[in-house]
Amino acid sequence: LPDGSGGLFAVLSTTNQPVQVGGVTVGASQTNVLAFVHVTPSATIDRNVTLVSSPRNMPVGVSGVSLGVDGSAAAVASGNGPLTRLGVPESNALVRVAPDGTRTVHGFAGPFANSGVGFSVDTGRIAFAVNTNAGATLYQWSGGQLQSLALPGATVQSLHATATTTVLMATSTADLSIAGRSLTGRRHV
Repeated sequence: LPDGSGGLFAVLSTTNQPVQVGGVTVGASQTNVLAFVHVTPSATIDRNVTLVSSPRNMPVGVSGVSLGVDGSAAAVASGNGPLTRLGVPESNALVRVAPDGTRTVHGFAGPFANSGVGFSVDTGRIAFAVNTNAGATLYQWSGGQLQSLALPGATVQSLHATATTTVLMATSTADLSIAGRSLTGRRHV
């Protein structure tokens, strides 16, 4: 993602060993690492923040990653049990990197099998959806809170977040009832 001044924001994935990129070591031995980096116009890395790290024998799935134009990033990770390596007791985690490089991890419960869709990040808002056999769940991070909204019988096809709004497109096998509002038909925005 271009940074607007000739540099780039990027997410790099390494498996089992570190690599040298732009004069910086990314990753670690015997570890799977997902790193958020900033590459300057002179092709050097001046930011290297680990989003997700797990021993190679304890894989953690990453269902979505998104970069914000403000220099932020977010990823959603899921495991077969508590993600204590990321510092949370839940089996799912939203990992955020603020524009200043500060990394925070927020655990959450819910069905997750690396089936995330439509991951989107904007200043102050992160949105992503999870599709399961029973329907979908929309997750939104805004105002310091992670909130969820169940969409029974729905399948989210895509979504986009701005600083104030999340828009999603979903299909369903029947009419939907969301937050007390009935939606008829099979396709919804």
